[in-house]
Amino acid sequence: MFASYKSSLRVYEPLWSFDPAARARWARYVLRGASDGSLERERGAMLQAVLGPRVDFRLLDVDEEALLDEWNGNQVVCPLDTQSRALQAIVDSEWKLPYPLSDVTLGRSVRRQAAGRQLRPRAAVPRDAKDHVLTSAWDVPFWWSLMFTQADAVPTEDPETLVYRVGIVDAQKRGELALELISQTFGVTTFISDLDVVIRWLRTFDRDAMVELDYGSLGSLVTTLSQSEDDSLALAGEAIEHLQDGDLEQALHAYQEYVSTWEDVGRLEGWN
Repeated sequence: MFASYKSSLRVYEPLWSFDPAARARWARYVLRGASDGSLERERGAMLQAVLGPRVDFRLLDVDEEALLDEWNGNQVVCPLDTQSRALQAIVDSEWKLPYPLSDVTLGRSVRRQAAGRQLRPRAAVPRDAKDHVLTSAWDVPFWWSLMFTQADAVPTEDPETLVYRVGIVDAQKRGELALELISQTFGVTTFISDLDVVIRWLRTFDRDAMVELDYGSLGSLVTTLSQSEDDSLALAGEAIEHLQDGDLEQALHAYQEYVSTWEDVGRLEGWN
C-alpha cells in the first residue's frame, strides 16, 4: 500500500440512485469486483501523467474507478472521478503551491490547458455529474471532523488506520448545527465559508448515501504524535459542545488544540 499523506472525505451513494446509464455501468463494475486496487491504479495513472518534462493529459483520460461497500443493506458506490479531480488539482496548484514552486513544477500554460479541458463535455459523464471525493494534503480540515464522532470509527486491527463512516443525513445535521452555533457566536464570516461549502456539497447527494472520512497515511502520524488514539476528532466535538454550553473560552481552547495537532503533522511535510 502506498503512503498517501492526504485525508479524503468521500460520499458513497446507493447503486440505484445513479442515472440509468451510470447505474448500469457501476452494476457491471460491482459484478467484476473491479474495485480491488482502484486507489493504487488511480495514483499510478496520475503519476504517469505528471512525471516527466510535460504533463501528458492523454494519460488522465482513464477508465473511471470506484470504491464499493455496503451501507444499511444497500450496495453503495463512490466514483473516484479521477480525471476531473486531477484537472482541478492542476488548476489549484497556482495557489496551493508556494511561488515560484507553482510555476516551476507545472506552469501557467499547463494550468490553462487543464482549465480548458474542464470545459469539454465528456460523452460518458452526465451534465450534472459531481465529484464524490474531497481531499486535503497533510491535515484533516476542522470542518470535516465536525461531522463525525469517535463512535463512527470503522473497527480495524491496525490502530494507525483511521476511517470514520456515518449516514449523510447525520453528517449534514452535525455540520448544520456547528454552522448555526459558530454563526451565532462569531457572526457570518469568511471563517466558516468552507463549512458552508461542504454542507452544500452534501446536499447534492442521495439521502441514503454514506459519508466516509479516511485519514490515509496521516493516521500513523497523528497517533504517533499524540502517543494515543486520534484525539483531534474528539477536540472538534468538544469545541462544539462548549459552544452549546456557552463556554467560549473552552471552545476556543479545544479549537486551538485541534489546529496545533495538525500543524505538528503538517511540519513533517518539510522533512521530506
